[in-house]
Amino acid sequence: MSGDVGIGALTFDTSAARVLTLGNATAPSTSPAGMGQIYVEAGALKYRGSGGTITTLASA
Repeated sequence: MSGDVGIGALTFDTSAARVLTLGNATAPSTSPAGMGQIYVEAGALKYRGSGGTITTLASA
């Protein structure tokens, strides 16, 4: 689809336009100082802060 962005995903499998798709990943073991990371693990959207705390933003 035009305008879609996929990171770690080969297909979008949706009719929605202009979506961000994240493939499943594993938890990062470190984060750069003063930064955080957003990733998907087992279908759940998660955030890892620079202090190492992992927060589930949306469950699978």
